Amino acid sequence: MGKAPPAYPYGNMIRIEDPKDSRVSPFCLIKHKEDVSQYFLCDHEKTVVRLLESSWVVKSIFGTEHYLQKHSDKIKNKGVSEEQIFFAEESVFLETIGFSMHRGFIALGVIPENKSLDDLKSPIVICSELADAENLGSILRTASAFGIKDILVDEKTTSPYLRRSVRVSMGNLFYQRIRRTESLLSDLKELKQKGICLVGLSLPDPRFTAKHKTLPDFQFPKKFALLLGNEANGLADSIKSECEILVSIPMALEVDSLNVSHSLASLLGFRLSGTPKKMD
Repeated sequence: MGKAPPAYPYGNMIRIEDPKDSRVSPFCLIKHKEDVSQYFLCDHEKTVVRLLESSWVVKSIFGTEHYLQKHSDKIKNKGVSEEQIFFAEESVFLETIGFSMHRGFIALGVIPENKSLDDLKSPIVICSELADAENLGSILRTASAFGIKDILVDEKTTSPYLRRSVRVSMGNLFYQRIRRTESLLSDLKELKQKGICLVGLSLPDPRFTAKHKTLPDFQFPKKFALLLGNEANGLADSIKSECEILVSIPMALEVDSLNVSHSLASLLGFRLSGTPKKMD
């Protein structure tokens, strides 16, 4: 006979003895490198805990007995169906997910409904053509650290719900309002009509000199959106044309550019320092 299920949080949790059991196939991390469906995967204990504490829906949980007992109160409070809580010995758990993990506790969450543009309020971080999921996750975490909860990503940006993005964000996206648009230019025009100043983070471009300011000379508008571009090419010319201000960060001569999330942190840190005087 198999081992009895743990006493907490439910007595009818499902024991997994075969790593190829179809009931836990969604937890195979190899399958969640790039593909996105209506669900997303949390593969880090702290991130799973934040998911359980958030308002987002949890579809299922998979873990070792130790971690299911450790977080039993949060699991029970979340109301996850006991038929969607799976446990296994550590060796079976690791073989199922396909990677070595220090903590045996992962969860499958439901991607929330896409926000409308009206749901987003200033300040907003806008991502255009960002290709790297880890960069996007870092941007989400950085934005949250500086109090920005509203995020807009375009159709060419990697999904914020990819496993690596969720992991690097450390679950901060669970407390953010995220909109994925099919027409960034249309959204930008509408934001400008709402009185939100579009501020692009960009290296100096002689074609847009009239819009350019270096960070020390920049004053944050009262209502604004910060636009971040592709890791290699920056903001597209069509996006720069819509921006009212383009800001660059002065760097030593031997440095070409900063990582996009580091650039965002520099800009928001400058704002938080109180150095610039805000203008209407």
